Amino acid sequence: VFYLLSIALQASTIDASSRSDGRYSYSLTTFDPEGRLGQVDRAMQAAALGAPLIAISMRDEVILAAPQVLPSPLMQDDGTSRFALITSEISVGHSGLSADGRVLVAAAQRLAVQHHYTYDEEIPIDIFLEELSMIFQEYTVKPATRPFGATIVVAYVPSRPGGSKGFENEEYAGKKTTQIFRVDPSGTVSGLGKFAIINGGNSNVGSSSSKLRDTLVQMTTTNDEEEKAISDPASVVCTEAAHEKIASTLRFALAEQSRKQKDTAVDKQTILTSVLSRTNGFSLYRH
Repeated sequence: VFYLLSIALQASTIDASSRSDGRYSYSLTTFDPEGRLGQVDRAMQAAALGAPLIAISMRDEVILAAPQVLPSPLMQDDGTSRFALITSEISVGHSGLSADGRVLVAAAQRLAVQHHYTYDEEIPIDIFLEELSMIFQEYTVKPATRPFGATIVVAYVPSRPGGSKGFENEEYAGKKTTQIFRVDPSGTVSGLGKFAIINGGNSNVGSSSSKLRDTLVQMTTTNDEEEKAISDPASVVCTEAAHEKIASTLRFALAEQSRKQKDTAVDKQTILTSVLSRTNGFSLYRH
């Protein structure tokens, strides 16, 4: 009797929760009793289903890398640009729904063009992040729309000490430091560290493979040691051979992570990398 009562109680609880979820999820602007927006939570889950994206902040450059899974080995491209240059100091990459990523990248480029046309200067990083996050946030409250199911990663490489005009982060004031930022479907902007493993909305490094994490830690540690050992940091320039070595290491690490998440043959997978460098500008590579 007690067993039957417990089953009935669980069934009624599940039925009530499903009715409550349907009651509060029909509108973007309706909070549920727990203070959550159901559509925004689902957008975060959709973004997390995207391919992993790797971001590494070196002393003079930021490297972004992501796998490109093609349905046939005869295809070389699927028409979606994973990385794009916004200004001479800013580049972006996206993970999640590819269509949403393309729209967001186009919106980011429009922000930069409009700012340059109005003020005759490149858009500062703080204004760019604010405007981009407002686009995300607008679609969490706008009627008859849905949130974006993609995450944007922003690479920032200042061309002079202190970075762009108007950048007021005291931690980096007066420093020629590269930085990585993430904008998630809710419009939240997060500053990342030396490196990040972003699987859409999930940037938990501990959930990725240990080999990938160890590789990134070794790369950033080696870069920091080289920076301390050299009196003139501006004299150090990463060679093309070093870029190739980094890309090769990331290829195997990303392939391992991608195999765990998607049952895809390695020979159908291409690794795309972008490098935003203080000295050499923006470059794209296929591996």
